[in-house]
Amino acid sequence: MKRALPWLLLAALAAGGGFAAYWLQPQPAERRPDFTLHDLDGKPRAISEWDGQVVLVNFWAPWCKPCREEMPMLMQLQRDLGSRGLQVLGLAIDDPEPVRRFANELRINYPVLTDLVAVLQVQEAYGDTRLPYSVLIDRQGNIVLRKAGELKRPEIEAHILRLL
Repeated sequence: MKRALPWLLLAALAAGGGFAAYWLQPQPAERRPDFTLHDLDGKPRAISEWDGQVVLVNFWAPWCKPCREEMPMLMQLQRDLGSRGLQVLGLAIDDPEPVRRFANELRINYPVLTDLVAVLQVQEAYGDTRLPYSVLIDRQGNIVLRKAGELKRPEIEAHILRLL
């Protein structure tokens, strides 16, 4: 039994690592679903507005701790790579007022779209309903990556840089 324990631990780590890696794997080309949602000023914004750019769509909510933890990194990505063609886009699952307060408090530097019900429908169309959930879209409008859970900069940046 003592000899089997290291192998069992190694197998469990490999399985867990494989499961985690699955969520940050490149996807076969799939056209992103169209949607229009309202920004924090009430203006309708369509995803097609950012056609021709690399778009990182991030589904989040103000009450979601991992969502809040990844936001400074998303803001830094927008600052660092926005001039090269990256557009981070936040889709918030909550009523507009708490989202607006949180976005103003954090000074989010990318568009935030919100609607309690409509964002959930868009998120489902994009493939997952967990939070946070991110989808990377290439310049041709194809989904190239999906990630459930908090993003880490080295992982996502490597994918983004290949597309810019």
